[in-house]
Amino acid sequence: MAERETLRCQLAVIGGGAAGLMAALEATRRGLDVILLDRLDDLGGNAARAAGHAAFESVEQRNRRVSLTKEGVYQAMMELSDWNANPSLLSRFVERSAEVVDRLLELGIHYDKVIAIDPVHQLTTSHLPTGRMRAVVDVLSTELERRGVRIYRGFRAEQLEVAAGSVSAIVARNNVGAELLIQPCAALIATGGYAASPKLMRRYAGLAKTPSAGNGADTGDGLALAAMAGGHASSLIGAVLVAATTNGRPLTDDISCACVQPTLWVDGSGRRFCNEALALALYRAGDIVARLNQGFAWSIFDQSQIDKLIHSGARRGMGSAILPGTKLTKLRVQLEEDLAGGETAFRADSLEELAGLIGVELEPFINEVSQYHEACAEGVDHRFFKTHNLDPLLHPPFYALRMEATALCTTGAIEVDEFLRVLDHYGNPVGGLYAAGNDAAGPWGKTAITTIGGAPAGFALTSGLLVAEHAAGWCHRH
Repeated sequence: MAERETLRCQLAVIGGGAAGLMAALEATRRGLDVILLDRLDDLGGNAARAAGHAAFESVEQRNRRVSLTKEGVYQAMMELSDWNANPSLLSRFVERSAEVVDRLLELGIHYDKVIAIDPVHQLTTSHLPTGRMRAVVDVLSTELERRGVRIYRGFRAEQLEVAAGSVSAIVARNNVGAELLIQPCAALIATGGYAASPKLMRRYAGLAKTPSAGNGADTGDGLALAAMAGGHASSLIGAVLVAATTNGRPLTDDISCACVQPTLWVDGSGRRFCNEALALALYRAGDIVARLNQGFAWSIFDQSQIDKLIHSGARRGMGSAILPGTKLTKLRVQLEEDLAGGETAFRADSLEELAGLIGVELEPFINEVSQYHEACAEGVDHRFFKTHNLDPLLHPPFYALRMEATALCTTGAIEVDEFLRVLDHYGNPVGGLYAAGNDAAGPWGKTAITTIGGAPAGFALTSGLLVAEHAAGWCHRH
């Protein structure tokens, strides 16, 4: 028999990522008794791996004279969602996001920059804290502990019960058999989405072969818990933020950045499949590689191109960790490590030998290289209309880096209203039950909003703030 402890609180927060931490802190500030659960021992979720968060018309933007308006951001996000976003929820996110910056400044967070990671395709919305989002997670966690919030690490919420139309109980267990029965007035689902669940990725996003770049805990717990309470997945579920990277390497490694440079790309059969300059638009490389039948591609280099990345800098960066123009000084060491592994990187003295090493058919591959060289010489790519970065492969040895799509996060899951209340199949809110961050649908439509740098983390923090505000009113009335 598992050891069970019964606990009571006003707000139970399921998930200690950005949304959960911010909600717990704001609810505590408003006088609520809060319990926070996280299935991992380390708080922060995937937010701890992020660089920054979005905000609009913040004091940090004003201080840097960023000419950006809430109205302009709102219009851009509605258009990018094909007008499928929940207008009221999106409006509240845009209107209130700057308050998150104010809260974090009060807690001692400092911001290094406010940038557009991809200046051509993004607005200047990404706020980069000193120490990045790991610092935000640490500051929020420390403040919760200082305020005496009950935090249960390593406990996974497995049951959510409703009585008389309102949330009534949560059952959580850890891996050594301990069990918590929590009886809250209100509960927040903030478990981070479902990017680490191949089954759910296949069902909702059609991406069965796309691994997660996260901590592995975003397996769709929130969807399951919401369903137990009568909630359901949104009709707009399926948006995934996808990057291309070298399998088994962190996104921040130099070799991950190298593999998405706009050189010559071929698929698993050795055929060119796109205008490689799309790599310069953040995340587009991941989108197209994810749709390939083989689920991966090869990025081809000659020695001169490798040398340029090391000594002159990358044409395309890797988020805010590696900005365009950064010299990839660790590339040579990382390349040798992966070459020794014999799975994701190969080197050969001839293109014919390289084809054999990466397992593509020789004739199609050499034909693709020949056609590409003709485009480079002419300066015109008649096939995919690539106008820049037409660089031939002339200087051996030649390299191939395996490029795979990696899911950074899913955006949008559980159907909620503008107050982030979980809705049942009839459109009615389940009393006292909320969803936030990547568990909440609404502000995105079916498309991940890549134009707004830091949007997922920004929405997570802001939605946590909004949930705490509404939940405080609910708890005081009930």
